[in-house]
Amino acid sequence: MKNNLANFSPVVFAAACGLLAMIITVFAVANYQREKELMEDALFRQTDVVKRIVYGSLKKSIRDNLTYDDAKVDLQEHLQRATEQAKEQRGVRSVLIVRGSGQIVAGAVAQTIGTMFDDSDRIFLEHFFNESGVKEQYRFKNDSNDADDSFQAVMRFDPMPNAKTKMKRPRHPMMRQHSGERGEVSSEKIFAYIQQSIGDKKTALLIDLEVDYFNIALKQQRKQIIVLSVVLLLVGVGGWLSLLTLQGFKGSQLKLSQMRVLTDHLISSLPIGLVCLDTADRIKFVNQAAINFLPLQHALVGVPLEDVLDAEWWQVVCASRLDNSPIEIKSSLNNDLSQVISVRVVEVKNEVGGGDGYVVLLQDLTEQKELEHELQTNVRLASLGKMAAGVAHELRNPLSSIKGLGTLLRSRFAENSDDWQTAQVLVDEVDRLNRSIGELLDYAKPREVMEEIICLQESVNKAISLVIFDVKAVAAEMKVDFPPEKILLKGNLDKLNQVFLNLLLNSIQSLDGHGAIELMCEIESGRAVITITDNGCGVSDADLPHVFDPYFTTKVEGTGLGLAISSKIIEEHGGELVFASQEGTGSTVTIRLPFLSA
Repeated sequence: MKNNLANFSPVVFAAACGLLAMIITVFAVANYQREKELMEDALFRQTDVVKRIVYGSLKKSIRDNLTYDDAKVDLQEHLQRATEQAKEQRGVRSVLIVRGSGQIVAGAVAQTIGTMFDDSDRIFLEHFFNESGVKEQYRFKNDSNDADDSFQAVMRFDPMPNAKTKMKRPRHPMMRQHSGERGEVSSEKIFAYIQQSIGDKKTALLIDLEVDYFNIALKQQRKQIIVLSVVLLLVGVGGWLSLLTLQGFKGSQLKLSQMRVLTDHLISSLPIGLVCLDTADRIKFVNQAAINFLPLQHALVGVPLEDVLDAEWWQVVCASRLDNSPIEIKSSLNNDLSQVISVRVVEVKNEVGGGDGYVVLLQDLTEQKELEHELQTNVRLASLGKMAAGVAHELRNPLSSIKGLGTLLRSRFAENSDDWQTAQVLVDEVDRLNRSIGELLDYAKPREVMEEIICLQESVNKAISLVIFDVKAVAAEMKVDFPPEKILLKGNLDKLNQVFLNLLLNSIQSLDGHGAIELMCEIESGRAVITITDNGCGVSDADLPHVFDPYFTTKVEGTGLGLAISSKIIEEHGGELVFASQEGTGSTVTIRLPFLSA
């Protein structure tokens, strides 16, 4: 329902409010006009009633006077009594008998007799008396000195008409005028008495009614219109605010839904396993990483975690929750590969500090543990290298003395004699030890690279020229594929020569006759990529991770420092050295170096 209201167009809502306002306005105007017509009709009826009271009271007063009183009373006194009696009716403001000249003959208030009207009333009366054939006129008068409007009716003063007449106005019939006859005095006598007193003078009856007294229903209708308008306004404003609120609610729901989708996607994509539990340890949510870590086939929402875990895992979860610390456990889930999983249970608290459940966090620490083990190994090797470098430095002086004594001893024997050859072996072994010590010192003590502009082709060609005779000795084939353009880079020419020489010698020594060595160079992403490939004996999978370890070698006479030193030199030049091999197939060494130009 709320979504349907939220989808409701504001334009349609505004049109509905406008239509409702128009309907209410039409009905209100119609009722107002009807009440106004009823009020006007009531005014005409009241005017007719007042006129009848005046005429009836006048005739009664004259009849009583003519019947019981010998002294004749002046007609003006009879008129005064009649107007005063008519004035007692509710809603009557004044009842006056006036002359055509505008003089008041008789009125409901005595002091008005003989006075003149104001300009508005005088003009109204003059217009009436000047119109021939007009028996009555009506108007609504608004006096600026009075807050209330009045209804005035002026008619020919004719208390004894020869025939019954009706007061008329456009579209509204008036009550008929009735005259009664009673008593012993005949109507002809009364008529004669009035005619004798009035004569042919123009005389009119002016009745002034209070509109406010007859306007009660109209005022109530106005109040109803105002109340309906206010109610409509409040309903429209309330509906508009409700619509805006619903639209805001819909927008918030949409944003919340989008945020929920994003959150679910992020949680599902996290490499950290996440299991949400309620206070009864029932599963509320499980992401994909947790399904991969735990022995679960799928997300069992609503099932207790204890029922889907084995005893070992459940004990680890309970222990982590109790100690509030991560616990590591070894697992073999993915292709029987051993993994180290960290398990930590965190309590979820609500706003008042109470517990709403728990979150089990699972993290794969296998790679981290391997890196830690590798780091520890490197630290031990570095310490061993420093110690070996110190020992090698101390051995150089005794070896120099031994070499000098071996050379002196060799000079005392005939050349190529057994004793001479024995002394020569002593000198050669001392030289070999010195070379090993030099390599050891070069690896243990980092040196700054002497930056000079060198040509890569020249460095490679020099290394090839030094090993070309070794290649021919094993009857191997060498293929070199370098671009014709010079590749310039910053570095140390001697060190790069040492790298290429070490790598080429390793490839030659891995060949078992009639082998092949391929040396290629390409340009990729702003770097020179040098590849040295051979089809020699290769390296086993067990030995491949240790080829860069110092003093690791599979050769009988090797020192195990060649690849380690070569990798270190390439790193000093801002490059990368990668070794790939397969036992019985061959090896490939890839060197990536930044260059200046080609």
